[in-house]
Amino acid sequence: MSSDRKPQTETLPAVTCAGKSDGKPPIGATGISSAAGLDKSDTIPVRESSISDLNSELLWSVLFHALPEAIVLFDRAGLVRKWSTGAEQLYGYSEAEVMGKPWSQFVPDDRQASMRRLLRRACLGENINSIDSTHHRKDGQPLDVRLSWAPVRDSRGEVTGILMMARDATAVNKVLTEAAYLRVLVDVLPVVVFYLNVQGHVRFINRASISLLGIDSETAMGRHIRDVMGEALYKQSQECIERAIRGAAVDYELILENSQSETRCLQMTVRPDHDGLGRILGVVGVASDISAAKRYEAELEKTNQELSRAKALSEAATQAKSEFLANMSHEIRTPMTAILGFADVLMTPDVSPAEVHEAAGTIRRNGVHLLEIINDILDISKIESGRIAIESIPCSPELLVREVVELMRIRADEKKLSLDVEYRGDIPSRISTDPTRLRQILINLVSNAIKFTQMGGVSLIVSTENCPTRGPLIVFEVEDSGMGISPASLSRLFQPFEQGDTSTTRRFGGTGLGLVISRRLARFMGGDIQVDSTPGIGSTFRAFVSAGPIDGPQRLSPDQTDPVVTHPSRAIAPSATGDALQGCRILFAEDGLDNQLLISRLLEKSGANVRLVDNGRKALDAALAAWQKQEPFDVLLLDMLMPEMDGYEATRRLREAGYRGPIIALTASAMHQDRERCMESGCDWFAAKPIRRDELISIIARFFKAAK
Repeated sequence: MSSDRKPQTETLPAVTCAGKSDGKPPIGATGISSAAGLDKSDTIPVRESSISDLNSELLWSVLFHALPEAIVLFDRAGLVRKWSTGAEQLYGYSEAEVMGKPWSQFVPDDRQASMRRLLRRACLGENINSIDSTHHRKDGQPLDVRLSWAPVRDSRGEVTGILMMARDATAVNKVLTEAAYLRVLVDVLPVVVFYLNVQGHVRFINRASISLLGIDSETAMGRHIRDVMGEALYKQSQECIERAIRGAAVDYELILENSQSETRCLQMTVRPDHDGLGRILGVVGVASDISAAKRYEAELEKTNQELSRAKALSEAATQAKSEFLANMSHEIRTPMTAILGFADVLMTPDVSPAEVHEAAGTIRRNGVHLLEIINDILDISKIESGRIAIESIPCSPELLVREVVELMRIRADEKKLSLDVEYRGDIPSRISTDPTRLRQILINLVSNAIKFTQMGGVSLIVSTENCPTRGPLIVFEVEDSGMGISPASLSRLFQPFEQGDTSTTRRFGGTGLGLVISRRLARFMGGDIQVDSTPGIGSTFRAFVSAGPIDGPQRLSPDQTDPVVTHPSRAIAPSATGDALQGCRILFAEDGLDNQLLISRLLEKSGANVRLVDNGRKALDAALAAWQKQEPFDVLLLDMLMPEMDGYEATRRLREAGYRGPIIALTASAMHQDRERCMESGCDWFAAKPIRRDELISIIARFFKAAK
């Protein structure tokens, strides 16, 4: 070390010794001699005293043999008089090698002057504490030491010698450096670290206490933890801290609110601190902010609950779909059994005309029922995929009601039930809605009411409302005196593939989709369906939809007979007669043999001249050839899905070639987008399979007459 340094204070008090002389020469009256390395100008006059005063047996036993530090006793002449075990270990000299030698042999030349000044100050009675200097060892290696000097006095207080304590400064600095590093490390930790004595007073706390607890680490030192934390927080911690002071290891959570009114949760870990004998000296504590972990834990728990609910719903949906498929199997197989069975009847010999008529009626009736099932399945598929198309066109609500009641009256009469209609208030003559979908809703509600009513009757009540958020509404209430619905069944009533219970399906039949479809349609149309039911008394289903712009509040007269217009440009003529297609030349393209036979026969029985082809390419060639000969067909009836070339492609090519004759698409696809695709490819209209004879002939007749 290049210069003497004064680090942190480390006090060694002055020592007063008394005792008998050991026979060694006393320090001279003229002061510290030249043997100490001092010239005459450095001589410090002191009163003569006997060195025997320094030979206390007890003192030297403690100082020289119990302490690990190097302790050296100089007389006033600067000669070594005592040499401790610690000195031997630090400097490498034995006591015999240094006794009576001057102190200068341990000090490099460049430190001699500073050492003389220190000796002079000590001889003047000054305690000199913690001075860093450089000595050298016996092997010549430099030795950084931390020195403390104390004058030794006799019983009269006179300085009779100098006691020097030396420590290896490298080791001391290392300890201090490590302690400083440790303090820095603890201060940058994101957790609070603290130490309490057994009385609960703070002996140490790091800087994280400011951000986590709002506690200033400087002002907290020495104060009781209750005063530092505040009464509210201390009440949460008191029992745990007291248990730790009694020797228990404690973990607990501390809830606090910071200055920003944010609630935080701290994980507190408190452990007792023991000495080597097992005595408790204090408590070590660590507090970490686990607020984020708690939030994550809460979110995870919420997510798990949602997943559990989703799993339960999924399992319930799977079960419902399984039951639905079982129901569908029953619903489909039942009419199919009738269809196949009565078809066999028709093929048996000697069947009577009455039996033929009965079998044909049964086959037709069950075929219609199968079509309804398929339509329900397609409707729910379109609704759930968001591909449902809702129109808004003018229509008469009273005529819609009349159609529904006339259709349902047969079923009501079969069960000897009354079916009444009541109009409450003024009903507009025209509303703007989707009449097809509204009719579907009303048919489903009235049909269900009749199905589940064994005696009494069904009423359809029509009214209007003006909703502040939805605007004008047309309201239909279907009341019945049937079996009613239990509260448990009501909660599942509008779920897909659900009925009140599975026994309902077995007893009354049905897909369990009708109410779901009806409610979804009502919502698409700006309304909803609600239900109120009392088991054993009956049920009321209330359906309402947006009325849109309405015409006049008056109700239509009972003799109103205007047909319901489903679309301004799509009005269909009344049922065709047997000669409705007389003279009509039709090119019919269909690849299915049974459909070829059936549809060709229906068209020919209506007077048409039919040319049959079995794919789109043949249809394209035949249509162009007749057109080029200026003998075009009056109507082209094309199936859309055929081999080699489908109806879409054949229609596109015909239109690209300039063909302007009417083309009617025949399609088994009931999806709205499939029908739109037909129109986009160039078709003038479409007919859906399974075909209805009167409807198909009516469509063809309309285009045939328009072409003329």
